[in-house]
Amino acid sequence: MPPDRVSNFFVFWEKHKRSFLRIALILLCVSAAFRLVIEFSRLLTDWELNAAIDLKTRHREIQNWFAGNIVYTGYNRLYPPPSYVLLWPLLGWPDLQTARIIWTVLTSLAVIAFIRQAMLNSNAENNHEKGIVALMFLAMNGTGSQIGHGQVTLLFFPLIIGALMLLDQKPGLRRDLLIAGAMLVSMVKPTISAPFCWIVVFRKGIRPLILAAICYVAAAIIGASFQPEDFFTLFDKWLSGTHQAVKGYEYGYGNVQSWLSHHGLKSLTNIVPVLLLLSMGVWFYLNRDIDLWIQIGIAGLYSRMWAYHLIYDDMLIILPMIALFRLLKNKYTSDRHQMIAGLLIAAASFLSLARLIHIAPWRFTLITTANQIVWMAMLCFLLFIAHTRQKDAAVSDSTA
Repeated sequence: MPPDRVSNFFVFWEKHKRSFLRIALILLCVSAAFRLVIEFSRLLTDWELNAAIDLKTRHREIQNWFAGNIVYTGYNRLYPPPSYVLLWPLLGWPDLQTARIIWTVLTSLAVIAFIRQAMLNSNAENNHEKGIVALMFLAMNGTGSQIGHGQVTLLFFPLIIGALMLLDQKPGLRRDLLIAGAMLVSMVKPTISAPFCWIVVFRKGIRPLILAAICYVAAAIIGASFQPEDFFTLFDKWLSGTHQAVKGYEYGYGNVQSWLSHHGLKSLTNIVPVLLLLSMGVWFYLNRDIDLWIQIGIAGLYSRMWAYHLIYDDMLIILPMIALFRLLKNKYTSDRHQMIAGLLIAAASFLSLARLIHIAPWRFTLITTANQIVWMAMLCFLLFIAHTRQKDAAVSDSTA
């Protein structure tokens, strides 16, 4: 875009910024209020067919797991053995209704904690901007689906961010234990947490990650002791179960495994994500010194797209949105880049409001296609920004 058009855009934006922010606040507020009432009702009551469906499934699996009954049958193999040990304190001892109440309280606390983290780290300067950041998260269809389905990701979401924020603090036992504990809990769903582990490794967090890994192996051994099958058989069943889920579930979208499966390359749905995860590690190593939130934004996009996910994990897109918001508020970001960041935030926010009701046709809809285009655009832009920052840092070092 010519420089004069960029300048005209910013003149127009400054003139009407307050009006646009007010309209955005109203739309997001209405959407968030409507969504939260419905989804928390689904989490607590059975008025809707799929109400708290994932929470019910995990509760049943954990009850069966520790009773010594075989759990890994059919498609019920989406969580590895250590996950059941890590979830036992929440779902192992209470009845289902008590578990739903506990889950509702913890979900509410997690939502509040993440909103606080988002507002503190977004560089929002006033109440309007802080409200926008909070409501972007609350109004997302992915966030609502996480709540209503009783998904685990939302519970450890603020723990991952908290752990990553601690990485730039002075190393010490307390710091390392806090990071290790947070990362251990996040490993309940490794397809979400794995990309973030690279950030921990390359930002002087290898010791806490080793502690978390040791505890994770211990949880796996403890979990296997309650099952009639041995440790290695259980893990093999889990891996084959995730592979079958990609082939059998027709409503996953926006991830490499679903793309491969839908295009007749089902034999590659295990190896390609592994290669992609390794390539992520190389990238995070080469870009280990850039702004942490650019890393978090890229890890969030990787996490959403590298392995099989459904609609509720669209919530991960809030992370690159916050990274883009930080760029928008950074005075050293060029006008052109600020404009791109703003447009990407607006597009992602608009698409995240769509409530996708029907399951099977999702991947054919305009909304899901548009979502994936915007996500790829966000990833390319953040990768470009990271490359630019690394290049500028290299020039500065060479002239120092």
